[in-house]
Amino acid sequence: DSGRGGNWPLTFSRYAGPGSHRYPVGFSGDTIVTWESLAFQPQFTATASNIGYGWWSHDIGGHMFGYRNEELEARWYQLGAFSPINRLHSSNSPFSGKEPWNFNRDVSAAMVDALRLRHAMMPYLYTMNYRAAEAGRPLVEPMYWQNPDTPDAYEVPDEFRFGTELVVAPIVSP
Repeated sequence: DSGRGGNWPLTFSRYAGPGSHRYPVGFSGDTIVTWESLAFQPQFTATASNIGYGWWSHDIGGHMFGYRNEELEARWYQLGAFSPINRLHSSNSPFSGKEPWNFNRDVSAAMVDALRLRHAMMPYLYTMNYRAAEAGRPLVEPMYWQNPDTPDAYEVPDEFRFGTELVVAPIVSP
């Protein structure tokens, strides 16, 4: 419906194999609320660029099942601040709600800080997304893109470049 009346539509779909990058926003599928799932997201996000997915998303905080862990949720918010699409999403239950006010004061403050950081980066994100449109370079790139002949660049799957100026190395374990 958003494509009606001359508007530009936005398509959002799960990863469906090579070729599905033609659709603007992909996501990693319904994530389980665990540290192991969080630990996989940086690599999955960065390597999505290898097949043309510059607009990539994951369920920040996890979508379902797993367990409730407040530090896990805060760390996921922090990763989300440096994800191409910052999207909080979960199944509809009190256990999996992602709103900051559902967590203790310290965790809620960390979540709000991550969201404010993301908002403060809007000029940078706009610039990097313009670069993506003009030069075909995605916002997130695996470390080995800039240094393909450096073996160490392949040894840090949970680190990635975020635009031209930032390297992200999220905390993905307790």
